[in-house]
Amino acid sequence: MYADRAIDCELFVAVGIEARDRESRFPSAHVPGMFCYPFPGSRVHVKTLRASQVELVSLDCDPAVIHFNPAYLGIGEPYRQTDIYLLSGMARIRHSGRYAEIHAGHMVATCNSIDLSIEALTQCRMLVLRTDEPTHMMVKDHYEESLKVIDVERHPDGPLALSFLKTVVNEVKRANGELRASLESIVLTILGTLDNILDSEIPKRRALWQKSLLMQLKESIDRQLRVSDLRPATLAAEHHISTRQVHRVFSQTGETLMQYVKRRRLEGFASDLRDPELAHLKISEIASNWGMPDAAMLSKQFRVAYQMSPREYRKLHSLP
Repeated sequence: MYADRAIDCELFVAVGIEARDRESRFPSAHVPGMFCYPFPGSRVHVKTLRASQVELVSLDCDPAVIHFNPAYLGIGEPYRQTDIYLLSGMARIRHSGRYAEIHAGHMVATCNSIDLSIEALTQCRMLVLRTDEPTHMMVKDHYEESLKVIDVERHPDGPLALSFLKTVVNEVKRANGELRASLESIVLTILGTLDNILDSEIPKRRALWQKSLLMQLKESIDRQLRVSDLRPATLAAEHHISTRQVHRVFSQTGETLMQYVKRRRLEGFASDLRDPELAHLKISEIASNWGMPDAAMLSKQFRVAYQMSPREYRKLHSLP
């Protein structure tokens, strides 16, 4: 097991600025996948205990940067879930270029082990729990967002769970080596309660996330309607999600992704057919401008949508 590590050294990196070879500068200042960078004059005290199903890392620090990087977990460290509990103090998390302030009572839940940094703004006490198997819904259901911040203290069961976690930290500090089986059982029970709190928040947040993503996808599609080879994979790459997620978001709207694309193209095509300033263009030219070069397919789809051919539609709307 890892020994206690008290660190008192100069910080070579400012928050938000990557340092070169910072891991090699402080080779003793980390546990696998977790690196501590104290500010000048600050101290960090880390204690790690490992049990059969869970690893606990207690961390007391003055202002410092704590960096979590799954690339450094190494062989034999098969963690599927990392949850961080801020038990006292104030901090700021950084993930994917975004920041969020957190305070005592906040839980930072991750889907698998992800790359994130926590800047302790004051003296802080944290508890990091890493488990071999996923326990909360965000991991089990492969939830779209890889990180969630929950104010546990606001939940009815939150204050009691946090109180137990503070007791657990004190026990971890006194323990030597392995986590006692009785304490491990208590930790897993508390973890189950905290996961229930997180899971109760996810459906609400998932709905808001999917609504926002749907709007962004539709805006992207509308900008690219004239691109004939517009594909789900292109949209997925643009929004940093999988093609499966793209299709899943649209499945809740009553029409598929390609049905939406087809409808919007037909609407744009019909609008141009009604435009007197475009009367000099051939119907095939307008269709090509809207990413629909197949005349036979276009005529069939247009007739289904408007109960007449494109030529008849144009003639109808050109009458004085």
